[in-house]
Amino acid sequence: MHDNLTLAESDFKNALKVLPTYSQAMEGLGKVEYFKGNNLESEKYFAQALSTLSLAQYSTDLADFYSVTGDKVKSNQEIALATSAYGLASQTGVNTDLEQSLFLSDHEINLAQALEMAKRAYQDRPSIYGSDYLAWAYYKNGNFTEAAKYNKESLRLGEYDPLILFHQGMIAYKNNDFINTKKYLTESKKINPNFSILYKKTLEDTLSSIK
Repeated sequence: MHDNLTLAESDFKNALKVLPTYSQAMEGLGKVEYFKGNNLESEKYFAQALSTLSLAQYSTDLADFYSVTGDKVKSNQEIALATSAYGLASQTGVNTDLEQSLFLSDHEINLAQALEMAKRAYQDRPSIYGSDYLAWAYYKNGNFTEAAKYNKESLRLGEYDPLILFHQGMIAYKNNDFINTKKYLTESKKINPNFSILYKKTLEDTLSSIK
């Protein structure tokens, strides 16, 4: 999500004028409206994206939206739908280890499976995201030493990705490295304060705790 909400909103709406069924633009508008504080509009756009194209990422968007807005029942329903969508993709031969490991880690379900998927993805699809998601899976499983090891790998080319920087900061925090906690979380926020519906408040709260 672009940090300039007005520009992002204009881009997404223009995209929908050209292609009214462009689900990614609907998803983008859902995020824009959430960060503008318009929850009803946000929910509407996320639901439209999912109804247009039934993908795990759109169910995840709704799960995160309901989680941060306090509707645990609906959040769990969308998590179940996303889990089912990943399962169907796997059955058709699509390798979703990388994406599913992050999904499981973020929602703290089947964390052992999340770690195994992240390990496979790291071997099969080496990239800064393979390193980052593996670090995050170790973090969620409570192994902060291993998390820091793979975290360093992801930073080689990921110093401009706000999610990678957020992961860097949170892993540094668990390793009592508060200098780098502040450094990486501040950089993440500077690049894009609206990088994540699920983790924006976590970033703010963690920064506040070390000031």
